[in-house]
Amino acid sequence: MFKTSINFLFILLFLGGSAQPQNPDSLLLILKTTKVDTVKMQILIDLSEILPDGEWEKYTAQLHDLCVLKLKKDSTNKVYLKYLGNAYNNMGYSCQQKGDL
Repeated sequence: MFKTSINFLFILLFLGGSAQPQNPDSLLLILKTTKVDTVKMQILIDLSEILPDGEWEKYTAQLHDLCVLKLKKDSTNKVYLKYLGNAYNNMGYSCQQKGDL
């Protein structure tokens, strides 16, 4: 429980508390170097929010795959379920946009 709390605080302070717009290159660098899964998930969400259409979909797919993998080990973890919901939301938005063309 304590480790989960520390990870959550790290995410809030490091990624959520930034007032400057995130650079995709710096997020990709952090994504490659971090070993904490929840940080990876948050970075994938941030990338899907700042990248233009056509580029963010692959990061949403990575987020979905990572969440499904983690939920196979711990199906009751609400953090992973939250990120999976975000991935499904982004995938639904993508399908809606493709249908409106």
